[in-house]
Amino acid sequence: MGPGWNWKQDFGGYPSWNSLALYGAEPIGLGVNKASLQPASNAAMEEIGLCVFLDESGKYLSGSPQHIWRMPTVDEIARSLSQDDENAGCSWDGEREKLDCRIAPDKETPLWAPDLPPVYYWANDSFSDDEAYYVSYTGWVQSQPKKWGNPRHGYRCVKEP
Repeated sequence: MGPGWNWKQDFGGYPSWNSLALYGAEPIGLGVNKASLQPASNAAMEEIGLCVFLDESGKYLSGSPQHIWRMPTVDEIARSLSQDDENAGCSWDGEREKLDCRIAPDKETPLWAPDLPPVYYWANDSFSDDEAYYVSYTGWVQSQPKKWGNPRHGYRCVKEP
């Protein structure tokens, strides 16, 4: 897992799935107007989502798509959960429910930042046209409307090794 943020916006909220997916739509950036647009598609997340604008280092946003980083899937987040520096052995069966894990995951580094508010991470996967999946640090998969921001929802970006 690479960089991620819980990036509080000028309007006081946090990026919705829709805002992240439509980051590259004109004007480029995050904003209230993008959260209120029609729900974005998974294709938008993959083509113009915020993660595809990250430079190689994953530290800076470029003015054009770089297609180095991407939003992870539910399965990738599930397989990255850990407890006491040990992989929790979680797998996802495609349902909104508690993940099947060998050990109970917890909010710890490197996937989670224990000192920061996010307890859920947005995933690239959509539950429906209007809802996207998110994964909690305790190993639950849920969905909520793509247009909603939430101070406890963060996101991470991934790239191929």
